[in-house]
Amino acid sequence: VAELIESGKSPNSISVAMSAIRTWMPDDKKPGTQEARGMLNEYKKEWARRVGVKKAPAITDTMLRAMVQTCDEQHPIG
Repeated sequence: VAELIESGKSPNSISVAMSAIRTWMPDDKKPGTQEARGMLNEYKKEWARRVGVKKAPAITDTMLRAMVQTCDEQHPIG
Protein backbone atom coordinates (compact mmCIF):
# COMPACT_ATOMS: atom_id res chain seq x y z
CA VAL A 1 0.00 0.00 0.00
CA ALA A 2 2.83 2.38 0.86
CA GLU A 3 4.37 1.80 -2.57
CA LEU A 4 1.09 2.60 -4.33
CA ILE A 5 0.64 5.74 -2.22
CA GLU A 6 4.17 6.90 -3.01
CA SER A 7 3.59 6.32 -6.72
CA GLY A 8 0.57 8.66 -6.59
CA LYS A 9 -2.18 6.17 -7.40
CA SER A 10 -5.75 7.22 -6.62
CA PRO A 11 -7.25 5.99 -3.33
CA ASN A 12 -9.88 4.01 -5.24
CA SER A 13 -7.20 2.21 -7.26
CA ILE A 14 -5.37 1.30 -4.07
CA SER A 15 -8.57 0.04 -2.47
CA VAL A 16 -9.30 -2.16 -5.50
CA ALA A 17 -5.77 -3.58 -5.38
CA MET A 18 -6.14 -4.37 -1.68
CA SER A 19 -9.46 -6.11 -2.30
CA ALA A 20 -8.01 -8.14 -5.17
CA ILE A 21 -5.09 -9.33 -3.05
CA ARG A 22 -7.35 -10.26 -0.16
CA THR A 23 -9.88 -12.02 -2.42
CA TRP A 24 -7.34 -14.28 -4.12
CA MET A 25 -5.52 -15.34 -0.97
CA PRO A 26 -6.55 -18.61 0.69
CA ASP A 27 -8.78 -18.14 3.74
CA ASP A 28 -6.03 -19.10 6.18
CA LYS A 29 -3.48 -16.77 4.51
CA LYS A 30 -5.54 -13.55 4.10
CA PRO A 31 -3.52 -10.54 5.22
CA GLY A 32 -4.85 -8.18 7.87
CA THR A 33 -5.95 -4.82 6.53
CA GLN A 34 -6.18 -2.65 9.64
CA GLU A 35 -2.81 -0.93 9.18
CA ALA A 36 -3.20 -0.68 5.40
CA ARG A 37 -6.72 0.80 5.76
CA GLY A 38 -5.37 3.34 8.24
CA MET A 39 -2.69 4.40 5.76
CA LEU A 40 -5.27 4.56 2.98
CA ASN A 41 -7.68 6.69 5.04
CA GLU A 42 -4.95 9.23 5.80
CA TYR A 43 -3.96 9.26 2.13
CA LYS A 44 -7.60 9.85 1.10
CA LYS A 45 -7.68 13.03 3.20
CA GLU A 46 -4.43 14.31 1.70
CA TRP A 47 -5.58 13.31 -1.82
CA ALA A 48 -8.85 15.22 -1.43
CA ARG A 49 -7.00 18.39 -0.40
CA ARG A 50 -4.55 18.05 -3.28
CA VAL A 51 -6.92 16.99 -6.07
CA GLY A 52 -10.23 18.43 -4.83
CA VAL A 53 -12.40 20.36 -7.25
CA LYS A 54 -12.31 24.11 -6.76
CA LYS A 55 -15.78 25.58 -7.05
CA ALA A 56 -16.50 29.00 -8.48
CA PRO A 57 -17.99 31.58 -6.12
CA ALA A 58 -21.76 31.97 -6.14
CA ILE A 59 -23.30 34.49 -8.54
CA THR A 60 -24.41 37.67 -6.81
CA ASP A 61 -27.52 39.69 -7.68
CA THR A 62 -25.35 42.34 -9.32
CA MET A 63 -23.60 39.77 -11.50
CA LEU A 64 -26.91 38.17 -12.49
CA ARG A 65 -28.44 41.53 -13.42
CA ALA A 66 -25.39 42.34 -15.59
CA MET A 67 -25.76 38.99 -17.40
CA VAL A 68 -29.49 39.48 -17.99
CA GLN A 69 -28.91 42.99 -19.38
CA THR A 70 -26.69 41.57 -22.11
CA CYS A 71 -29.52 39.33 -23.37
CA ASP A 72 -31.38 40.36 -26.52
CA GLU A 73 -35.08 40.21 -25.64
CA GLN A 74 -36.05 40.21 -29.34
CA HIS A 75 -34.12 37.01 -30.04
CA PRO A 76 -35.63 33.62 -29.05
CA ILE A 77 -32.48 32.37 -27.32
CA GLY A 78 -31.72 35.68 -25.60
